[in-house]
Amino acid sequence: MHKIKRKGLSIRNLILLWVLGLAGQLCWNIENQWFNVYVYDCFNSNLKLATNVITYMIIFSALFTAFSTFLFGTLSDRIGKRKPFISFGYIIWGGFTIFFGITGLLRNLMAPWMLGTVIVLADSIMSFFGSMGNDSGFSAWTTDLLDDDSKGAIGIAIAAQPVIGTIGGTVIGGIIASTFASSAVGGYGAYIIGCGAFISIIGVICLFTMKDVDNIQKNVEGSFWKQFFRNFNFKKFFSIKELVLVFLTLAIFFIGFNCFFNYIGNLFIYNYEFDPTNFGYIEGVALMVAVIIMVVITAFVKKDRSPLMTLVSIISEIVGLVMLTIISKNGLYDNTSFICGQNIPLIIGVLFVGFGYVTFMQTVMVWAKSLYPADERGQFEGIKIIAFVLIPMTFGSLISNFLINNFGKEKTYFDTNMMVDVTNKVPDETLFIAAIAFIVISLIPLFFVSKMHKKRISESKEAN
Repeated sequence: MHKIKRKGLSIRNLILLWVLGLAGQLCWNIENQWFNVYVYDCFNSNLKLATNVITYMIIFSALFTAFSTFLFGTLSDRIGKRKPFISFGYIIWGGFTIFFGITGLLRNLMAPWMLGTVIVLADSIMSFFGSMGNDSGFSAWTTDLLDDDSKGAIGIAIAAQPVIGTIGGTVIGGIIASTFASSAVGGYGAYIIGCGAFISIIGVICLFTMKDVDNIQKNVEGSFWKQFFRNFNFKKFFSIKELVLVFLTLAIFFIGFNCFFNYIGNLFIYNYEFDPTNFGYIEGVALMVAVIIMVVITAFVKKDRSPLMTLVSIISEIVGLVMLTIISKNGLYDNTSFICGQNIPLIIGVLFVGFGYVTFMQTVMVWAKSLYPADERGQFEGIKIIAFVLIPMTFGSLISNFLINNFGKEKTYFDTNMMVDVTNKVPDETLFIAAIAFIVISLIPLFFVSKMHKKRISESKEAN
């Protein structure tokens, strides 16, 4: 039997790797997908206002996430511990997720702009502590565990967890949203509150079960604030040219991804008119197949084939988005059911998108982590957040807002709050077209970084 050489990959840590990772991804899935549907539900009669609230929510959430990652990443590196940041971060993260879920109760008590402000603030604070627990703590902890023997296992976890979180979050969320639609907080609110409670419980469990990796290195360089602001001196980062281009590829790809993903639930529910349950099944089944395929191709990452697998993932994403564009434009779906022949092309399109996403995540995240300096892993997670969250979410949400408000499809539907028919612009295939454009552009930095990667691997083999 193959022995795991590193103590950090004990059975306990492997279990925590999956439990903490899946819990965190479930909560991020709620924020990236169901929060936006929830906001549309809160401002049902004025979807232009809802789209603007979502845009501010995404941008401020990204800013708070980036700041939190730098702040707690620096502190985590200085004290050489991840556990307290993960445990307390998850506990508080869950608490503010619960608060977000009850904001809908305020819709009849304050002006729409005021409710929008409360929603943006609640999401921003939630993201701040979510980043403390997940990005600064958990992600840096997974990097502490990373070596040649653990690369494949951690790569699977990094790639599979967002997809499994999306599958579970989408399917379960759709069922709960439909089941508890008549509750005081609404179906979406009930689901958000339940997930918040779950995240906090995981944080409490972590307090009593988790241990930091034995060989973690403290990194203290002067005062805290001197070291904190050194994060913004990117000289060391730019000296690692391969990492710079990996992050550039990552940023451009996810600008495209965020052009459509933040509104995928609203597109299916408000444009295609699927109910939340059928939407959850379509996305869930397609992504489950994508995970299975991803596990099969993991061997390529172990064999230093990261550039090839990144290329495959980008091509898959483009093919899937082209299919969804054609299906959306021509109405080639049946919104009355999940299991029907007419929805097979739709499911296949989502499958290609899901496979591209999960393979890209697995390959690029492990590729980047293998290039981090050993004594600055927490701080480099902050730089990753700029490339992975701040830049893509900011530009992606601004592009989505512009496209929906100017080129979105006009739909008339029944407003359950005002009990009248209303007409609003809803997301359509223009979001997919914008995504394709950016994802194609991501091939340019990939071309150059592939050469650097090949040269580094060749030199490493010659040295050994």
